[in-house]
Formats: sequence, C-alpha cells, structure tokens
Amino acid sequence: MDIKSSPEGYHRVAGVPGLDMAPIMKSVSILMEGKIDFEFRTTAVKTLHSIDDFEAIGRWIAGAPRYFIQSYKDEGEIICPGMEAFSRAELEEILAASDPESLLLPLDSLFADRPFCKLNEAGERKLRNGASLRTGKLADGEYRVYGPSGEFLALCAVTHGELRAIKSFFSV
Repeated sequence: MDIKSSPEGYHRVAGVPGLDMAPIMKSVSILMEGKIDFEFRTTAVKTLHSIDDFEAIGRWIAGAPRYFIQSYKDEGEIICPGMEAFSRAELEEILAASDPESLLLPLDSLFADRPFCKLNEAGERKLRNGASLRTGKLADGEYRVYGPSGEFLALCAVTHGELRAIKSFFSV
C-alpha cells in the first residue's frame, strides 16, 4: 500500500485539501490485522517530505512487517512540476539523523485503545495452546492480553464470558 505521507501531511502530498483520512486509516488498520501479506511504501520527494514526515509515518505504521522508502525519479511526464529527488547522501543523512530504533513502538501500542487483562500461568498455557478460557469477569469486547510476566501475548475477544485469541503475538 502506498503511504504518501504522515497523516498530518497526507492532504498536502496527495494534493487534496481537506482530504478525508478515514478510508486511508481504515485500509492501514485492516492491513495491520495481519490477515494478508502486505508492505507499505513511500516515494520520498525532497520538495514534499522532511525527516518529521518519515518519523510520523514510522509511528503510524509501527509494527508493520515491511516498510520501504523509495526515491522519487523524474521520468519527464509528471503531474506537478518542481518535484525533486533526494540524493542518496541526503537519504542516508535523514536515516542517520533519526534513530530508527526510536521509531519502533511496542507492538501492543497498536491496540492501546482496548482494555487489557493479565492471565495467570494456567491461563497463559491454555492461550499458548490455542484453547479458549472461561472468564465471567470480563465484559464482551476485545482485550490486550498479557502473561503473568507482563509479556504481550495476544489480542483476544471475549464473547459471553469466553476469551479467544484473535491474533497471537508470542513465539511458538
């Protein structure tokens, strides 16, 4: 999927003042669920992007399996004249100026809008083995689920007191 810019700068790069970001955000969210293979790409244009844009994109799509920044190429017949490519040295300078590790957020931050629950050791074993868990204490909905050590294990759904994994994030 093409990511033109950060959410804040998308309208400017797309050339659409007042652009409704909802469909774009929804597309990113659907892909980030991990049900299909995907990658994100941004074409870096010197006259349109800054290091701040790339850092904001990194925060937005944190946890994506693949993100590529490709350099703009002037192929003669472009829609908007005045576009300029970053030189290789400039792109390397941008990368060096930002700490790539600082752009990575913990995976569970993608689900920060959901409540969390912490399992005991027996519950963690069941979850890791693909079993559902009975819980009468949690309301129906989606939860970030952690093991007793605090490790983020899964995004789960509770329906009628039964907790089931939607997507697990632990190593097998």
